[in-house]
Amino acid sequence: MNTIHCPDVRAWLASEHQAAPRTELLEHIAACGTCQGALLLSALTLGETGSEQIDCDTCQLLLPELIDTADQARALAPPLAGVLLHLCTCTDCLVVYRLTLALKAAERSGALAAPPRLPKERGSAQRHVRLLTLARAFLNLALPGPAASLSPVRGADNGATVIAETTTPQGFSMQIQVAGAPTGDWVVTVTLTPPPTGWVELSLGMALFRAPLDTDGTAQLRGIPQLLLFATDGLDLGITLDPA
Repeated sequence: MNTIHCPDVRAWLASEHQAAPRTELLEHIAACGTCQGALLLSALTLGETGSEQIDCDTCQLLLPELIDTADQARALAPPLAGVLLHLCTCTDCLVVYRLTLALKAAERSGALAAPPRLPKERGSAQRHVRLLTLARAFLNLALPGPAASLSPVRGADNGATVIAETTTPQGFSMQIQVAGAPTGDWVVTVTLTPPPTGWVELSLGMALFRAPLDTDGTAQLRGIPQLLLFATDGLDLGITLDPA
Protein backbone atom coordinates (compact mmCIF):
# COMPACT_ATOMS: atom_id res chain seq x y z
CA MET A 1 0.00 0.00 0.00
CA ASN A 2 1.35 3.44 -0.97
CA THR A 3 1.69 5.56 2.17
CA ILE A 4 2.66 8.76 0.30
CA HIS A 5 0.20 11.66 0.49
CA CYS A 6 0.03 15.11 -1.14
CA PRO A 7 1.84 16.90 1.75
CA ASP A 8 4.76 14.51 1.30
CA VAL A 9 5.04 15.53 -2.36
CA ARG A 10 4.83 19.24 -1.44
CA ALA A 11 7.58 18.81 1.14
CA TRP A 12 9.80 17.07 -1.40
CA LEU A 13 9.23 19.77 -4.04
CA ALA A 14 9.90 22.53 -1.50
CA SER A 15 13.19 21.05 -0.28
CA GLU A 16 16.24 23.13 -1.18
CA HIS A 17 18.11 20.12 -2.54
CA GLN A 18 15.63 17.51 -3.73
CA ALA A 19 16.60 13.96 -2.84
CA ALA A 20 16.09 11.24 -5.40
CA PRO A 21 12.35 10.56 -5.09
CA ARG A 22 11.14 7.25 -3.77
CA THR A 23 9.21 5.25 -6.34
CA GLU A 24 6.16 5.42 -4.07
CA LEU A 25 6.27 9.20 -4.38
CA LEU A 26 6.31 9.01 -8.18
CA GLU A 27 3.49 6.46 -8.15
CA HIS A 28 1.42 8.86 -6.05
CA ILE A 29 2.09 11.73 -8.45
CA ALA A 30 1.12 9.52 -11.41
CA ALA A 31 -2.32 8.98 -9.83
CA CYS A 32 -2.85 12.50 -8.43
CA GLY A 33 -3.75 15.37 -10.75
CA THR A 34 -3.02 17.96 -8.07
CA CYS A 35 0.51 16.71 -7.51
CA GLN A 36 1.07 16.38 -11.26
CA GLY A 37 0.27 20.07 -11.53
CA ALA A 38 2.61 20.93 -8.69
CA LEU A 39 5.44 18.97 -10.33
CA LEU A 40 4.74 20.65 -13.68
CA LEU A 41 4.94 24.10 -12.07
CA SER A 42 8.21 23.13 -10.41
CA ALA A 43 9.58 21.96 -13.75
CA LEU A 44 8.47 25.15 -15.48
CA THR A 45 10.52 27.22 -13.04
CA LEU A 46 13.56 25.30 -14.28
CA GLY A 47 12.71 25.92 -17.91
CA GLU A 48 11.37 22.44 -18.64
CA THR A 49 7.99 22.55 -20.42
CA GLY A 50 6.81 18.96 -20.29
CA SER A 51 7.49 15.25 -20.42
CA GLU A 52 6.95 15.14 -24.18
CA GLN A 53 10.53 16.46 -24.54
CA ILE A 54 11.94 13.37 -22.86
CA ASP A 55 11.58 9.98 -24.56
CA CYS A 56 12.23 6.62 -22.87
CA ASP A 57 15.80 6.27 -24.15
CA THR A 58 16.73 9.75 -22.94
CA CYS A 59 14.98 9.21 -19.62
CA GLN A 60 16.79 5.95 -18.87
CA LEU A 61 20.12 7.46 -19.94
CA LEU A 62 19.68 10.30 -17.41
CA LEU A 63 18.46 8.17 -14.46
CA PRO A 64 21.95 7.69 -12.91
CA GLU A 65 22.57 11.44 -13.19
CA LEU A 66 19.25 12.16 -11.47
CA ILE A 67 20.19 9.91 -8.53
CA ASP A 68 23.77 11.23 -8.35
CA THR A 69 22.52 14.83 -8.36
CA ALA A 70 20.33 14.08 -5.36
CA ASP A 71 23.08 12.15 -3.55
CA GLN A 72 25.50 15.07 -3.97
CA ALA A 73 22.88 17.70 -2.96
CA ARG A 74 23.21 19.58 -6.24
CA ALA A 75 20.45 21.70 -7.76
CA LEU A 76 18.11 19.90 -10.15
CA ALA A 77 19.00 20.75 -13.77
CA PRO A 78 16.18 21.41 -16.28
CA PRO A 79 16.56 18.12 -18.22
CA LEU A 80 16.27 16.17 -14.95
CA ALA A 81 12.98 17.88 -14.16
CA GLY A 82 11.76 16.53 -17.49
CA VAL A 83 12.91 13.05 -16.42
CA LEU A 84 10.70 13.31 -13.32
CA LEU A 85 7.73 14.30 -15.44
CA HIS A 86 8.36 11.37 -17.76
CA LEU A 87 8.64 8.91 -14.85
CA CYS A 88 5.17 9.95 -13.68
CA THR A 89 3.66 8.99 -17.03
CA CYS A 90 5.72 5.97 -18.10
CA THR A 91 5.38 2.68 -16.21
CA ASP A 92 8.30 1.05 -18.04
CA CYS A 93 10.77 3.78 -17.11
CA LEU A 94 9.52 3.80 -13.52
CA VAL A 95 10.45 0.10 -13.29
CA VAL A 96 13.95 0.87 -14.62
CA TYR A 97 14.24 3.74 -12.12
CA ARG A 98 13.24 1.44 -9.24
CA LEU A 99 15.92 -1.09 -10.22
CA THR A 100 18.52 1.67 -10.74
CA LEU A 101 17.87 2.93 -7.20
CA ALA A 102 18.35 -0.61 -5.87
CA LEU A 103 21.63 -1.04 -7.78
CA LYS A 104 22.94 2.34 -6.61
CA ALA A 105 22.12 1.42 -3.01
CA ALA A 106 23.91 -1.91 -3.42
CA GLU A 107 26.98 -0.15 -4.85
CA ARG A 108 27.09 2.30 -1.92
CA SER A 109 26.81 -0.52 0.63
CA GLY A 110 29.56 -2.50 -1.12
CA ALA A 111 27.23 -5.42 -1.86
CA LEU A 112 28.26 -5.43 -5.52
CA ALA A 113 31.98 -5.46 -4.81
CA ALA A 114 33.29 -8.85 -5.90
CA PRO A 115 35.46 -10.68 -3.37
CA PRO A 116 39.10 -11.13 -4.44
CA ARG A 117 39.71 -14.14 -6.67
CA LEU A 118 42.32 -16.67 -5.60
CA PRO A 119 45.12 -17.02 -8.14
CA LYS A 120 44.95 -20.13 -10.29
CA GLU A 121 47.89 -22.23 -11.29
CA ARG A 122 49.19 -21.74 -14.80
CA GLY A 123 47.26 -23.90 -17.24
CA SER A 124 44.44 -24.66 -14.80
CA ALA A 125 42.10 -21.81 -15.76
CA GLN A 126 38.58 -22.98 -16.53
CA ARG A 127 35.59 -21.24 -18.01
CA HIS A 128 32.67 -20.16 -15.87
CA VAL A 129 29.93 -22.78 -15.94
CA ARG A 130 26.30 -21.63 -16.09
CA LEU A 131 24.40 -24.00 -13.82
CA LEU A 132 20.86 -22.62 -13.90
CA THR A 133 18.71 -19.67 -14.93
CA LEU A 134 15.46 -18.97 -13.05
CA ALA A 135 13.08 -16.92 -15.16
CA ARG A 136 11.32 -13.99 -13.50
CA ALA A 137 7.93 -15.64 -14.10
CA PHE A 138 9.14 -18.63 -12.07
CA LEU A 139 10.60 -16.41 -9.32
CA ASN A 140 7.28 -14.61 -8.94
CA LEU A 141 5.71 -17.96 -8.04
CA ALA A 142 8.57 -19.45 -6.03
CA LEU A 143 9.64 -16.52 -3.86
CA PRO A 144 7.74 -15.69 -0.64
CA GLY A 145 4.50 -13.74 -1.11
CA PRO A 146 4.32 -9.95 -1.70
CA ALA A 147 3.24 -9.12 1.85
CA ALA A 148 6.26 -10.91 3.26
CA SER A 149 8.73 -9.50 0.75
CA LEU A 150 7.76 -5.92 1.53
CA SER A 151 8.62 -6.24 5.22
CA PRO A 152 11.96 -4.47 5.80
CA VAL A 153 13.10 -6.91 8.47
CA ARG A 154 11.56 -10.15 7.24
CA GLY A 155 13.80 -13.11 7.75
CA ALA A 156 14.99 -12.28 11.24
CA ASP A 157 12.29 -14.56 12.67
CA ASN A 158 11.67 -16.78 9.63
CA GLY A 159 13.49 -19.81 8.28
CA ALA A 160 14.87 -20.09 4.77
CA THR A 161 12.56 -20.86 1.86
CA VAL A 162 13.63 -23.43 -0.74
CA ILE A 163 12.83 -22.02 -4.17
CA ALA A 164 14.51 -24.62 -6.38
CA GLU A 165 15.82 -28.19 -6.24
CA THR A 166 17.14 -29.63 -9.48
CA THR A 167 19.96 -31.51 -11.20
CA THR A 168 22.16 -29.32 -13.38
CA PRO A 169 23.36 -30.35 -16.87
CA GLN A 170 26.79 -30.87 -15.29
CA GLY A 171 25.41 -33.54 -12.92
CA PHE A 172 25.28 -31.49 -9.69
CA SER A 173 22.29 -31.80 -7.37
CA MET A 174 21.50 -28.17 -6.56
CA GLN A 175 19.29 -26.59 -3.92
CA ILE A 176 18.60 -22.84 -3.73
CA GLN A 177 17.23 -21.18 -0.59
CA VAL A 178 16.37 -17.56 0.19
CA ALA A 179 16.15 -15.92 3.61
CA GLY A 180 15.71 -12.36 4.83
CA ALA A 181 18.32 -10.61 6.96
CA PRO A 182 17.73 -8.09 9.78
CA THR A 183 19.31 -5.39 7.60
CA GLY A 184 16.51 -5.74 5.04
CA ASP A 185 18.78 -7.35 2.45
CA TRP A 186 18.45 -11.01 1.46
CA VAL A 187 20.69 -14.06 1.50
CA VAL A 188 20.60 -16.70 -1.23
CA THR A 189 22.15 -20.05 -0.26
CA VAL A 190 23.26 -22.42 -3.01
CA THR A 191 24.24 -26.02 -2.19
CA LEU A 192 25.87 -28.30 -4.77
CA THR A 193 26.33 -32.07 -4.47
CA PRO A 194 28.90 -33.52 -4.97
CA PRO A 195 30.66 -30.44 -3.55
CA PRO A 196 32.94 -28.68 -6.07
CA THR A 197 35.60 -26.12 -5.19
CA GLY A 198 35.55 -22.50 -6.28
CA TRP A 199 32.98 -19.70 -6.21
CA VAL A 200 29.27 -19.42 -6.92
CA GLU A 201 28.10 -16.32 -8.78
CA LEU A 202 24.52 -15.02 -8.75
CA SER A 203 23.48 -12.55 -11.43
CA LEU A 204 20.42 -10.31 -11.70
CA GLY A 205 20.93 -8.46 -14.93
CA MET A 206 24.23 -6.58 -14.58
CA ALA A 207 24.33 -7.02 -10.80
CA LEU A 208 26.74 -9.77 -9.74
CA PHE A 209 27.16 -11.37 -6.31
CA ARG A 210 29.93 -13.90 -5.45
CA ALA A 211 30.58 -16.25 -2.55
CA PRO A 212 33.06 -19.10 -2.00
CA LEU A 213 31.91 -22.71 -1.71
CA ASP A 214 32.69 -24.39 1.61
CA THR A 215 33.71 -28.02 2.02
CA ASP A 216 30.03 -29.06 2.03
CA GLY A 217 29.43 -27.41 -1.35
CA THR A 218 27.44 -24.49 0.12
CA ALA A 219 27.80 -20.82 -0.79
CA GLN A 220 25.92 -17.97 0.91
CA LEU A 221 25.44 -14.92 -1.29
CA ARG A 222 24.68 -11.97 1.01
CA GLY A 223 23.62 -8.35 0.65
CA ILE A 224 21.14 -8.87 -2.20
CA PRO A 225 18.78 -5.87 -2.31
CA GLN A 226 15.19 -6.81 -1.58
CA LEU A 227 13.84 -4.73 -4.46
CA LEU A 228 16.24 -6.31 -6.96
CA LEU A 229 15.29 -9.84 -5.90
CA PHE A 230 11.53 -9.43 -5.53
CA ALA A 231 10.50 -6.99 -8.28
CA THR A 232 7.70 -8.83 -10.12
CA ASP A 233 8.72 -7.14 -13.36
CA GLY A 234 12.43 -7.55 -12.62
CA LEU A 235 15.25 -9.60 -14.07
CA ASP A 236 15.96 -13.32 -14.37
CA LEU A 237 18.28 -14.92 -11.82
CA GLY A 238 21.35 -16.80 -13.00
CA ILE A 239 23.61 -19.18 -11.04
CA THR A 240 27.16 -19.76 -12.32
CA LEU A 241 30.07 -21.86 -11.03
CA ASP A 242 33.58 -20.37 -11.15
CA PRO A 243 35.75 -23.47 -10.56
CA ALA A 244 38.91 -23.19 -8.49
